[in-house]
Amino acid sequence: MSQISVPQDNSANPIYKVLRSQIPFEIRVTNPCLSSVLEAFSVDNIETSVFGQRVEESLVTRVPADSVSRRLGDHSGQTYCGGRQFRIKSSGHESFLGYNPSLMLLTLLSTNKNDVGSVRVTIEAYLSEYPSVVTSTTFTATITACSVASLQPTTTPDQRYDVNNPATTFTINPFTQVPNCESPVTYQVFMSSDNLNFSGLPPWITRNLMQLRVATSDFSLIGIYWLRVTATVV
Repeated sequence: MSQISVPQDNSANPIYKVLRSQIPFEIRVTNPCLSSVLEAFSVDNIETSVFGQRVEESLVTRVPADSVSRRLGDHSGQTYCGGRQFRIKSSGHESFLGYNPSLMLLTLLSTNKNDVGSVRVTIEAYLSEYPSVVTSTTFTATITACSVASLQPTTTPDQRYDVNNPATTFTINPFTQVPNCESPVTYQVFMSSDNLNFSGLPPWITRNLMQLRVATSDFSLIGIYWLRVTATVV
């Protein structure tokens, strides 16, 4: 609003006429972050096997900048509109794929043979204070079949048999699969009288799966014999 005094004449006692006019206008206060645009980001594909190692992928360095924070504040693209976070939007992979928001960490771990395969995962980045401001990308999470990296033998105690006595039966301890894929394993047993040259079992030692039976009345066989067990993943 303005006020203008206009003199009516040039006499000693002038009379003023006041003219008033109005100019309306608005001051609109807005939050620019509500219309900000997050930049594109990417996430690497991630892979492990059933019973394999836990695989992790940090998203700390993947946090996208936004357009308003590029223009205002310190112009870093990260600060003016506050923090930002990620969330997984797709489904069907919850049993083996996880996300820790406090660490911004993706994890992949499978203990189920039914997980084998690949899934396309959708993940969003959003402004923490303005969750409607989002951008998204996809990556592939792959679970391969369990693969035995090694077979670790379990010690079988030394055995004693007295010749010309009832048979002695003992059990060979199975090897441990690493990781434990529960894969079929075949075993072979060989014997040596000098711990150098190994061959198949003699007739007086018989095998039934993981059990060995020793029985003989032949005193010429008295001595020490070495057995070697080999295991193969089928």
